[in-house]
Amino acid sequence: MVKYRGLPRRGELVTLTIRGITPQGQGEARLTHLGDDGISREWGLEVRNALPGDEVEACIVQASRRKLAAATVRVLRPSPARRPTRCPHAGMRIDAHTGCGGCPLQALDYPTQLAAKEEMVARAMRDEGLSVPLAPIIPVASPWFYRNKMELTFAEDGQGRLGLGLHPMGYKHEVIDLRACFLLSPFADLLAPHVSAWAKALGLEAFIFRQDRGFLRTLTIREGKRSGQRVVILTTAAEDPVNTAHGPMPAQEVAASFSACVRAFAEEKGEPLDGLHWMVHHAKKGQRSWVEDHVLAGPGYLREALHIGNTAPLHFKVHPLAFFQPNTLQAERLYEEVALALGEALTARGRVYDLYCGTGTIALSLARRVHSVVGVDLSAEAIANAVQNAQDNGLANVTFIAGDVGEVLEQQRFDAARGDVVVVDPPRRGLLPGAKRLLLAMRPRRLVYVSCNPLALAADLIDFRDAGYQVTRVQPIDMLPQTGHVECVASLSLP
Repeated sequence: MVKYRGLPRRGELVTLTIRGITPQGQGEARLTHLGDDGISREWGLEVRNALPGDEVEACIVQASRRKLAAATVRVLRPSPARRPTRCPHAGMRIDAHTGCGGCPLQALDYPTQLAAKEEMVARAMRDEGLSVPLAPIIPVASPWFYRNKMELTFAEDGQGRLGLGLHPMGYKHEVIDLRACFLLSPFADLLAPHVSAWAKALGLEAFIFRQDRGFLRTLTIREGKRSGQRVVILTTAAEDPVNTAHGPMPAQEVAASFSACVRAFAEEKGEPLDGLHWMVHHAKKGQRSWVEDHVLAGPGYLREALHIGNTAPLHFKVHPLAFFQPNTLQAERLYEEVALALGEALTARGRVYDLYCGTGTIALSLARRVHSVVGVDLSAEAIANAVQNAQDNGLANVTFIAGDVGEVLEQQRFDAARGDVVVVDPPRRGLLPGAKRLLLAMRPRRLVYVSCNPLALAADLIDFRDAGYQVTRVQPIDMLPQTGHVECVASLSLP
């Protein structure tokens, strides 16, 4: 094994100039370091609590061949694009209420956020040796209160007390007991501390993964930005009875108490509440975990709509566990870009294969423009939602299949000559080798790749380029302001 004597040591203090951001929203810098062997080397590293343009003193917190990371100790010279933060939890980890990792770019003005994300995508392409046309990033209309879903975690805060909120950056076993969040709607922002107070009053314990004990796991709030509907989900461990300050209590009674707490809050605020769920997470060592859904109120789903282009709105029933783009209004822009990327390849004869289709949003947005659509996803729950969504929208030319994308592709009769095209929207890690191999064998003349990870996208585009595809355009879209997340729509075609 090669010994990398030139690596900086953990705990070493270094001075860095931040030149960009990582996909996780951390600062990105280069460090020229003189190692113990007397050789000077340059290293790339990510820097917590640092923004593009900052000069910081940072402490090395991870040093290995795979990753070099540092945490800001103090800002020596702030970026000109820095601004005061709105959130009381923002900034470095100073006490139990600060250091939230949910909005790492909050202190950076929005135009500079956009420029940093655009450069991040461009750098990912350059680092893979790709020369592709990169379109200007599409901004959001409002960079605050945009999320339609937020999952908050129950855990101990920095003082050992029960908390409900997001993890501080670098502290995966703690949470910040949420007092405010400007990504949620005002209702959700107020509901979180209310539920936290309910749990503390009842003396409930958070589930502790390392010890496999406790009851409360997460609180999830889902909202329809177009429909105005709202669903609240409490997820717990399968503990029954539950330890409380008043002694053991049946889990069903605790769930009923939670339901009454949320209902009373919504009524007091005069806000809609269209569904309540209690999800019981069953997990035993050596066995596959599963979730049991108890509908406490409502029909068991959230209704939402998407307004895409000039076509009639699409209506969706979204299961509490199903994936749906967390920024509804910007998702509409994303799906418009997918249709634009397919362009003239959308024909009355052709079929669109929507791979990793989730609840069918892309498939349904294209169904009115083509002969037929086939959607594929591994999640049976998501596919069941997609089938229902197609029926509710009166779209009979869409077929949804539950299964592994690679296995399903082997069974399909893809016909490039007929005009069949492909849209892929894979998980963050990108395409699995089997699915990629089959796609390359199918050789669709037009392929649109939707990605939430520029690094994985760039790595996959290399394989498509080597197989003869031209990357005609990459369109970045800002989906989640205040974070490092950026969505990309890449257009590929065979000459």
